[in-house]
Amino acid sequence: MVPAFFLALSLLGSPAAAAPPDAPPRIPFTTRVNKVILPVSLGGSRPLQIILDSGMAYDGILIYNSALADSIHLQNPFRAQVGGAGSGPPQTALVADSMAFSAGEVPFENQRVILLEGDAMKGMTSDGVCGHSILGHHAVEINYDRMEIVLHPSGLPRPDETWTELPLTFKENRIPWITVTTGMGGADVETLSCYIDLASSETVEFLTREGMKFTLPDSLESVFLGRGLSGDIHGWRGRVAWVELGGHRLEGLQVAFAPAAVRSKQPGADAVVGNGLLCRFNCIYDLGAGRLFVKPNRFQATMF
Repeated sequence: MVPAFFLALSLLGSPAAAAPPDAPPRIPFTTRVNKVILPVSLGGSRPLQIILDSGMAYDGILIYNSALADSIHLQNPFRAQVGGAGSGPPQTALVADSMAFSAGEVPFENQRVILLEGDAMKGMTSDGVCGHSILGHHAVEINYDRMEIVLHPSGLPRPDETWTELPLTFKENRIPWITVTTGMGGADVETLSCYIDLASSETVEFLTREGMKFTLPDSLESVFLGRGLSGDIHGWRGRVAWVELGGHRLEGLQVAFAPAAVRSKQPGADAVVGNGLLCRFNCIYDLGAGRLFVKPNRFQATMF
């Protein structure tokens, strides 16, 4: 888990056929624990493995490992405080503006690079996160059947009828919000206001607080859920009867429950929709047009 955060300034073979000149840019990806991992080149560093994170709501890339500083060659860096999920203090980072990186073969110019100076994210199997640079400027098709991201122009025509269109909303930042319905096990059905965190491996993280809309299941296991930029996150796991996204009902899901004050920096959220749920669909995120298109993929029936 790399929860949403804020920045406070203080093989060999025959060659592949060439793509048509007007073909949309494509980025190959891999997955690890439900997360989308992008191959990224930055400065003179070794190849980086970067998580696609909808919680990073500005252009740029955040790198966890301070030992990469010399090879990245930060340009005119300054210090800043970076905070996020967790109950601890923010982390100190070096920040450089107007740099460039490539995801696959796709270049991204004029990007902010943030390099953590401490060891808060030590032990992570990825190197960092990137979000708005990709998601904020395109209609981003994430195809888990082909393990490929396709960057379409924002506002693209509606795909064929096999896709379901869902509205996205935004509050005071660029993080996308969506509505889901759920049944915890009894007769009650709840409609929940959620934001999307593609860096979360969980299906859904229900946020516990006084006055929450849902009732906790009877059987819960206390677990370590992950690490945010402001510390560790502990909560519970259990199963719910079903979760429905745009008319697609997934039954018997394992979900997480976490204290809202520790897990989320987004006021008013009932839950966080993670990539453990969304990776069961091929998705097109068109944030500029406020739309998400989903279509069940080959993984939907195998990941419960």
